[in-house]
Amino acid sequence: MRFKNCKHKNLRVEADFADPIWCSDCDTNFELEEFPISNELVKELSSWALEYPEIFELAESEYEDIEIIKGEHNFRGKILKEKLQQELINTDILSVTFRSIRL
Repeated sequence: MRFKNCKHKNLRVEADFADPIWCSDCDTNFELEEFPISNELVKELSSWALEYPEIFELAESEYEDIEIIKGEHNFRGKILKEKLQQELINTDILSVTFRSIRL
């Protein structure tokens, strides 16, 4: 359980080639199952994160509509950040931020 070993209480939602929850302070990546959140939110976050490799490949191939795709992905990520923050409201988490997709 990496989350329980991390002394920081600031999280970040970010898509990458890993689970989408990170420590904002030390960049540790956490497994979704480590958090007291609903199964529905776990599924939504997982599904959203699994889109990243495809977006990465499209960017690498210089797909002409990549900015639109990135914008849509970031919009959904911000919504998921809000949902995560809501579900963690009664925990010792101090903040949840969002980092836009970086390619």
